[in-house]
Amino acid sequence: MRSSKGFLLLEIIMAMVMIASGLLFVGRVYSIAKDVIIRSRSSFTASFLLEEKMFDLLTDPDIKARSSEGEFPDSPGHYWKSEVVPASPQDAGFFKVTVSVFDSTKRVSSDGYSLETYVAKKK
Repeated sequence: MRSSKGFLLLEIIMAMVMIASGLLFVGRVYSIAKDVIIRSRSSFTASFLLEEKMFDLLTDPDIKARSSEGEFPDSPGHYWKSEVVPASPQDAGFFKVTVSVFDSTKRVSSDGYSLETYVAKKK
């Protein structure tokens, strides 16, 4: 009878397969976590930019129906669009204000964040 002093080739291959699958799993989890962090950072930045632009519109003493757009000077990768329309045809004292923020590095323009509110015209 022979004494076994080493590993079989099959055992070595199985160990390599288990290590490789574990590394692939860890790599995939890392990739997903990185994407989530990037999306979270983008959402966080957009929320502050939305708040800033909405504050600018709501503190305007001469609010009137209009549409406008532009870029943020402090955040060159983002641009905004705003729309102020009368809330209803019979009441000109209330306006519906919509502000949207988009990331200009993304190719899809519909991928943005929006905020909508109603405001009374200041007298």
